[in-house]
Amino acid sequence: MLAALSGRARPVTAQELYAELRGTRDAVGLSTAYRIVHALTDRGLLHVFALEGGETGYRACGGRSHEHLVCKECGDVQEVDGATMRAAVAMLPTEGFQVLAHRLELVGRCRTCQ
Repeated sequence: MLAALSGRARPVTAQELYAELRGTRDAVGLSTAYRIVHALTDRGLLHVFALEGGETGYRACGGRSHEHLVCKECGDVQEVDGATMRAAVAMLPTEGFQVLAHRLELVGRCRTCQ
């Protein structure tokens, strides 16, 4: 399942993944597909994205700290270095706030869709 998600430009839903794998040697049931994407998300191997229509999409991302640029038109996701966000987060303890995790998505239009 993780291999099927790797290298994709846009997030996919568990149902889309289930449909793609049907009839292959990697086929799983729909409820198993949901369990697997949730387990991979819990392990930090997938990122979760809110898609149009209220659906949840999943995408495998690189292991380094990064943020996301999400194209509202085509759905492609670009990873960008998270150095600026790490610097901002590092300042928060002086404000009396303990950061446990962070996530940043900037939504707009990619160069192709402009």
